[in-house]
Amino acid sequence: MGMIWTANRLSEAQARELLIDPEAYFSFIEEDHSEHAIDLDKAWQGIHWLLTGSAGPTDTAESLAIYGWEAGELLEIDAGYGQPALLWPDRVQDVNAALQRLTDQELQQRFNPEQMSNSPLYPDLWDEEDIFETYLLPYAQQLRKFYAAAARNRQAVVMAIT
Repeated sequence: MGMIWTANRLSEAQARELLIDPEAYFSFIEEDHSEHAIDLDKAWQGIHWLLTGSAGPTDTAESLAIYGWEAGELLEIDAGYGQPALLWPDRVQDVNAALQRLTDQELQQRFNPEQMSNSPLYPDLWDEEDIFETYLLPYAQQLRKFYAAAARNRQAVVMAIT
């Protein structure tokens, strides 16, 4: 199946409940939150590269869009590939502002299949034909919309790699 990045928008009250009872995360994500959720499939690290030029976390708001573990609160459970992270609404505002500044054209200019294939990015498919247009860009656009909705509604975000 592989490493899939998922996130959900939630109220501050729901986020506090998850910190108190981390096991509730599993029942929360099993409920139908489809209008408040995003699944980046395996594109998450490629998108992070487009946002930051790095496979791993950086100290930027763009990086927190994917690697919220670097500044968020961790739930004391394992979601598959580590602990889910909570980004509070103030951080979500910062992430959204950073993502809204990046245009699709800028992301395309940052796309470099050769560099991406030679970096430790998961999965290794960056040199496939039309991968930017058919895979990375649509997911990057969904991510931008996801954070815009969370910011507009003053919501927190919980994210995990499963």
